Amino acid sequence: MINVDKLLSQLYCSNIEFKRLEEYIDYEQPSKYIVKSTQYNDEYDIPVLTAGQTFVLGYTNEKEGIFKATKENPVIIFDDFTTSFHWVDFDFKVKSSALKILKPKNSDVNFRYIYYAMSFIKYTPKNHSRHWISVYSKFCIPMPTSEVQEKIVDILDKFEKQIKLTEKKLEIRRQQIEWVKFNYFNNKNNTIKTNLYECCELKKGKTPIQKAIPGEYPLVVTTKERKSCNSFDFEGPAVCVPLVSSRGHGIASLNQVFYQDGKYAVGNILCVVKPKNYDILDARYLYYYLNFFKDTKIVSLMKGGANVSLTVDALKNVSIEIPSIDSQIKIIEKFRICDIVIEQLSSKIDLLKKQYEYYRDKLLSFKEVEENV
Repeated sequence: MINVDKLLSQLYCSNIEFKRLEEYIDYEQPSKYIVKSTQYNDEYDIPVLTAGQTFVLGYTNEKEGIFKATKENPVIIFDDFTTSFHWVDFDFKVKSSALKILKPKNSDVNFRYIYYAMSFIKYTPKNHSRHWISVYSKFCIPMPTSEVQEKIVDILDKFEKQIKLTEKKLEIRRQQIEWVKFNYFNNKNNTIKTNLYECCELKKGKTPIQKAIPGEYPLVVTTKERKSCNSFDFEGPAVCVPLVSSRGHGIASLNQVFYQDGKYAVGNILCVVKPKNYDILDARYLYYYLNFFKDTKIVSLMKGGANVSLTVDALKNVSIEIPSIDSQIKIIEKFRICDIVIEQLSSKIDLLKKQYEYYRDKLLSFKEVEENV
């Protein structure tokens, strides 16, 4: 990584003019680029985009109404309601008219610099209305010399490149690990097939999450991070399975199940699955097994309309293949190492993003020009 601090001292310049975004940016309505069918398929060529967090919703094979963006002529897609946005330099279609397609007004505009300057704007919409024309385009951004803009873009592009490369490494590692798990869990030689009811005790959590009094014991909830509780209801290694959909809105989904040991409390919208005999079934093996098969064995059991959920009785019938305890220990150790690799890459990405935000804010913190009195 380049010596950014040294460059900061070279780039810093006071008395910079601040200009409204609308002076440099035009917009286009997306109506003619809206996809006609939402029957997406990863085998198709044209991505369907949203300006929100998801970005790529899927891929379409529609041939008309495609926006032609390139690396030489990129655009920014801007969510008119949330004000989130993405840089796009490839052909695409969009899901809805809730966004605007932003373009530079002329070739003299350093559009990439504008993109980074927009990311420096601190604004949170307070109402559900369109924002680009009436609000966002009126925001002012610092406009240093073209040379300074280019240097800022060069620095921030290097950060973005490192982030994307590390994210790519993480995705490749995850795919490799999924393949390893697939081979382990689908090797049914010398395994015993049973169901959770036969080999585990299943009990619903007892703690109302919102009413829990913080304390010394971990409180398992439906997210990775634990809360705390002043009392415990469970003790010993177990797997905690959420009984409600991770997504809601009538969609059956489960992000993950959780492993917990020691003394702990569990939210009343989770089920504690605890092996009856740890010499036959290790809770850590059960954790990896259920996480791998959660979509096919657990999510498929979820029922309901607006509030999709799972019952403890339904969970009892989930089938499981149990190898010897020695084989389970080997599998656990293999997957533990995989977890460490994933955690290291994830931590590196988080660090790079924090560094990017720190230096972006430093690079774009110019003083506005002072008017002569």
